Amino acid sequence: MLKIYGALASPYSMKVRAALRWLRLPHGWVQMGLEHLHVMERVKPAVIPVVEFPDGSLANDSTPLLLAFDKEAPAQRALLPEDPVARFLCLLIEDFADEWLTKVMFHYRWTAPIDQSVMSEAIVYDRVRGHGRAAIEAGTAHFRERQVGRMHLVGCGAEHAPQLAATYARMLEILETMVPDRAFLFGSRPSLADFGLFGQLSQLAVDPTPCAIMRRDAPLTWRWLMIVDDASGLDGEWMTQPAETDDTIVALARFAADVYLPFLAANAQAIAAGAAELEAPLLGTVHRQPVFKYQLKCLGALRQAFAALDESAEARLAPVLGPDAIAILAA
Repeated sequence: MLKIYGALASPYSMKVRAALRWLRLPHGWVQMGLEHLHVMERVKPAVIPVVEFPDGSLANDSTPLLLAFDKEAPAQRALLPEDPVARFLCLLIEDFADEWLTKVMFHYRWTAPIDQSVMSEAIVYDRVRGHGRAAIEAGTAHFRERQVGRMHLVGCGAEHAPQLAATYARMLEILETMVPDRAFLFGSRPSLADFGLFGQLSQLAVDPTPCAIMRRDAPLTWRWLMIVDDASGLDGEWMTQPAETDDTIVALARFAADVYLPFLAANAQAIAAGAAELEAPLLGTVHRQPVFKYQLKCLGALRQAFAALDESAEARLAPVLGPDAIAILAA
C-alpha cells in the first residue's frame, strides 16, 4: 500500500490524495507531524506531498507522480482524456493551476492579517499537534513571518494583488458557470486538470478571505470541490464533444494561454539572459518576480507535449490558444 505524507494546508498534497482516491489505488494518508521529519531528510527538494512506495522508495513531484500512475491505470480510471487535443488542454490547465493559480492561493493566505493569523496557527497546529498550546504559539509567529517574507519571491506580493485578484475572480466565474451543468471539466469523470484546480482551490475554499469570496460568488464551486476531493465511488465518461468547442475548456485554456504561457516564456528568457528577475506584461500590468528554474521544466514539458501532436491536432488548437501562445509552444 502507498503512503502519502502530506498536509491539509498543502494544495499539492490534497491534489495527489484526491487523484489517488479516483484511481482507487490503496493508500494511507499520513498527516505530516514532528514525528515524520525523517521522511523529509530523504527527498530533495524537501517538499510535500511525499509518496512512499511499497519498496520504501520515495517521490514528491505531484505531476510526474500522477502521470506515472496514469500510465498504469485502467482506461476507465485514467487521468488524461484519449483525444489528443483534450489531452493537451488538460495538461495545460493542470500546469496553469500548479504554477500560476498557486500564486493566488499564496497571495490570499499571507496578505490580510486575518488569513495570516488563522492559517499560520492552523498550519503549525497540524505539525505540532499533541505538544500543547505553548508549542503552537512558539511556532506560529516565526512561520507567519517567514511566509509573508517569501511573497515577492513567489510572485504574489502587494504589487501583484490586482493580477491575482483578477485571476481568482475569472476562475470562479468560469467554474461557477460549468458546475451546474456537468460533473467535471472533460466530461462526467475527473481529469488531471480537475485535480490540479482542486489542489489550489481546496485552500482558497478554507482560508478566511478567499473562502468568503468563493461562498459569495461561486457557492456551487465551493460545494463541487468536496465532490472532487473523493470521487472514488463515481464512474463516468469523457465528453464526446470536441474539447476545442466547449466554452469552459476554451475559457480556461485561453486564460492560461494569455497569462501563464507568456509568464513561462519571460521566465525562460530571463534565465537565458542571466537575469535575476523576469518581467512580463500580464493582465493589464507588468508582472515582476525572481526567476524560477523549476518552471523551465514546466515549459519544456508543455513544448514536448505540443511537439507530439500531429498537424490536425495543432490546427484544432490554434484558434483556442491564439498565435502568440502557439509561437511559445512551438519554439
